[in-house]
Amino acid sequence: MTSPADRALQPAPKPARRSPWLLAVGSIGAWAIWLAALWVLFYFVTHYRTATGDVHYYYWGTRNPHSRGAPLTEYPHAGTWPLNLVFDMEPTDPFKFVRAFAMSCWVLSGLFMLYLWVSGLRRGGSLRGAWVWALFCSCAGPILVARLDLVPGLLVAFTFALVGSHPRIASALLAFATASKLWPGVLAAALVGKWNARRTYARLIWFALSLAGLCWITISTSGVDRLFSPLNYQDGRGLQIESVAATPYLIAAWMHPGQWRIKYMPSKSFEILGPNLDWAITATNIVMIATLVLALAAAAYHFFRGAWNDRTSMSLALAVVCLLIVSNKVFSPQYMVWIAPLVCVMCVRRKATVPALYAVLLILVTAATLVVYPVTYDGLIGPSLKGLPVVMLAIRNSGMLILTIWAIVLWVLSVRRAHAQDKAVHEVGESTPGVSTPGQGTGRDSDASVRDERAADGPLAEGGAKDATKQATTAEPAGSDKAADEAGTPPSTALVQEKS
Repeated sequence: MTSPADRALQPAPKPARRSPWLLAVGSIGAWAIWLAALWVLFYFVTHYRTATGDVHYYYWGTRNPHSRGAPLTEYPHAGTWPLNLVFDMEPTDPFKFVRAFAMSCWVLSGLFMLYLWVSGLRRGGSLRGAWVWALFCSCAGPILVARLDLVPGLLVAFTFALVGSHPRIASALLAFATASKLWPGVLAAALVGKWNARRTYARLIWFALSLAGLCWITISTSGVDRLFSPLNYQDGRGLQIESVAATPYLIAAWMHPGQWRIKYMPSKSFEILGPNLDWAITATNIVMIATLVLALAAAAYHFFRGAWNDRTSMSLALAVVCLLIVSNKVFSPQYMVWIAPLVCVMCVRRKATVPALYAVLLILVTAATLVVYPVTYDGLIGPSLKGLPVVMLAIRNSGMLILTIWAIVLWVLSVRRAHAQDKAVHEVGESTPGVSTPGQGTGRDSDASVRDERAADGPLAEGGAKDATKQATTAEPAGSDKAADEAGTPPSTALVQEKS
């Protein structure tokens, strides 16, 4: 039986080249599903005005930013910048604004679809990411083109698509996502690598500087109060009916009418009111704090123990996003857009970071969300609760809990695999003359578990023992900068160190 280190040292298998006809059929199918889904969503939003209440609120809040009630102050200042761009296109008519907003979301979704399609083809013919996005768009419903959450969701996805190859750009994107919606800030924990890796500090410094610059823009243009208004908005918020913590009470309210009631609150959401809710709200606050502590603990683990690479970073980000959703007092339907783009990016890789079954469950949970809102939502907020929306909401939230637990397991497994790769790389470095282990004698990066997709798909993974032997024998002397950067591992392992 082979050890984990031996398995980590096995050469990356040559990508299976699919038939061009199959790739063509798969590409046409994915694009056709995506295009049909977006056209249907655009039609319902613009003609039947389905789920466009928030978009009208965006319009009037952008048109009258200083009106009574301080509209849009619950959104971070940077999060409203896309609204200003759309408003400049259609400043006079709210219905034309809705059309322009939906079209803008259509364009953003299309650009992301194009990225997934091109990236998938460049990685050995995998169209998983494009197919997952096309199916997700089919099940997401009008919230995909009628909510602002698509912007931070895509920013987070591109952050972790670039975190291994372009860390500074990735950190700046995460900073903008944080300034747009706040919750991505917790994902900065996934940027932390080992303490002696230069890229760890590069990622964190670029994130901090970018975020500070965006905060300065807000303070200089709208004042200090506008910087903290989204946080103040959360004070005193109750339990929204779609949240995970509210599910038992909603079932009880359906089975025993009269004890609990649903009411539209100043938080601009429907909340459940009744007995024994205080402990549930307290429980959500505790779980939210535990989520933050877990993110910090994971960052500390990678900082001191290593085992950081783009796979562990993506897996940790996915786990943290899922935990933020299930521990929140609010679970709006658009929160599914927080997860889906990241999962699509994780599916693009030649060896997907998430199992296909995980993506399937995500799509099913999204479909259940669509049934709840907007299809049967009146059955939740009407004079009496209806059985179908309550059951579908319970199924949706149960599925979300499974996705969360599964994401945590995926992160743990990715860390174990990264440790095995670290151990294998150091063992080979010690046993191969003229080859230095990552960071040996240089004080440079020691995150040896970064797997380079380009190397795995390129000639080094396919050239065989002859090319590996040739490169190992012509390596620079151990301890030199060039040896530490280029000869950290034998090419046949398809493992490369993280470079500064």
